[in-house]
Amino acid sequence: APNTSRAPATDTSFPAENVDAYEAGAKTQWLDRRLSLNAALFYQSYKDHQLSAFTGTQFVEFTIPEAQTAGAELEGYFAATPDLTLNGGVTYAETTYPSSARNKAVLQAPGSHLFLLPGSRLSYAPLWSATLGASYRHPVTDGWDGFVNLDAKYTSSYQVGSDEDPIKMQPGYTLVNGSIGVTSRDKHLEFSVWGTNLFNQFYKQTAYDGVLQTFSTPPAANPGENNYYYFPGAPRFYGATLKVRFE
Repeated sequence: APNTSRAPATDTSFPAENVDAYEAGAKTQWLDRRLSLNAALFYQSYKDHQLSAFTGTQFVEFTIPEAQTAGAELEGYFAATPDLTLNGGVTYAETTYPSSARNKAVLQAPGSHLFLLPGSRLSYAPLWSATLGASYRHPVTDGWDGFVNLDAKYTSSYQVGSDEDPIKMQPGYTLVNGSIGVTSRDKHLEFSVWGTNLFNQFYKQTAYDGVLQTFSTPPAANPGENNYYYFPGAPRFYGATLKVRFE
């Protein structure tokens, strides 16, 4: 039993996970190959989906009878000028644990900690995600180029807890990274100043019930009776990099 027993498990096996996956798409080029656009539709049906849940002291594997994902994605690359390139993409993904009889029989059995899963989206699976980036490179002196890179990633809200406890929902957020520097045209030297998570966006990577401080059984039934912990995402980082190539 998670967090309650020190007795070693004598059988740590579990059923194999199987997935039927289908994808259809197209890859296209336009404007004398300066613009590339790729699109795809996808569908996946899982049987005996393996869910690894972190309890605060250990990882416990749960086997979910059925899970599904379906959606679409679009990505593109555009050489706007000889110096400026743009890239981006967007993904819409409907993920769900179906409210099927098989799922309910397992997930909503008496005492189950996963009773909220039927009809819910999968953990760590946002409905929308998008990326946008730009790269600019231009000669600054004889033999040297200057460059600027900027990229952003948007993620809509998603669950960071395996039991779908509403307290563990992570709101949508955007991360922005960037760098600026110079590089020799022979690629022997490069110096850059960079930053990640430039706006110091706070977000949770995972959340879990407080060890020995969870008093609701199951925990998600009465969130107000529990304490919760989380691992935060990386804050703003910045630095400088010097690259030297010997040939």
